[in-house]
Amino acid sequence: MQIDSQENFFERHVESYMSLTPWTRDQGLTDKITGAVGTAQGTCVELAAGGGQVASAVGTGSGARWFAIDVNRYMFPVGGDGDIVPIVADGQDLPIKDDAVDLIVCRSGLHYIGVDRALREMARVLRLGGRFVIAQKVADGLEDASDLAWFREVQRLRSVVPREWYFSERLVDEFARSGFSQLDLVTHDESYEFDLDQWTGRDGFFSQEVSEQLAKLVERGRDERFARRTGCHFVGHSLTLRYRWAIVSGVLG
Repeated sequence: MQIDSQENFFERHVESYMSLTPWTRDQGLTDKITGAVGTAQGTCVELAAGGGQVASAVGTGSGARWFAIDVNRYMFPVGGDGDIVPIVADGQDLPIKDDAVDLIVCRSGLHYIGVDRALREMARVLRLGGRFVIAQKVADGLEDASDLAWFREVQRLRSVVPREWYFSERLVDEFARSGFSQLDLVTHDESYEFDLDQWTGRDGFFSQEVSEQLAKLVERGRDERFARRTGCHFVGHSLTLRYRWAIVSGVLG
């Protein structure tokens, strides 16, 4: 772990985290998530919810009762909706009874919880036939071993906690093995632009050593061939990174 603790990071940098994390404002991604959800009804949970942005986007007008669950209490004031109930809890040990939930959504949270633990808890709390929609950044397209190693090293250095990384099809396979069915996969590709100093320093939270390592890694983005393969473009002081999202949906049973 490159920083002292996940909780300490979000306590000190929650507002800048949201402003420096452009995918939280990616309307195309949000639209694909809400499209996969359709109409939310019954008891609904957003895991790793932050301010409950996805729950707010899906909406409560249909009579759905939403709970936003996040391990970091500092995330809740950032956004959300008065009709959404915030709960501070770990995604691998949810304070919810068995077979009690109709819908679970999660955007960019599996790598914090761990896919095995997350799916086990989802299967426990969902009713039979209950639905889920998970959106997760994936490493699809990085076929060259050295490119994949580069990607993993960048993510390791920038992680708030140790991460797991996935490929779309493998993620779908994990859900199938965990008892979920009617699985559907939609992908979303988007490029996000960053200021190099902000990205490598993460609002001053990373050490100078880590910032320098990150800057050295993204220098490779000045090479056009590398940039085309990986989606990492580095021009002047501007860094552009292309991400692929897997939006996986299905039902329990």
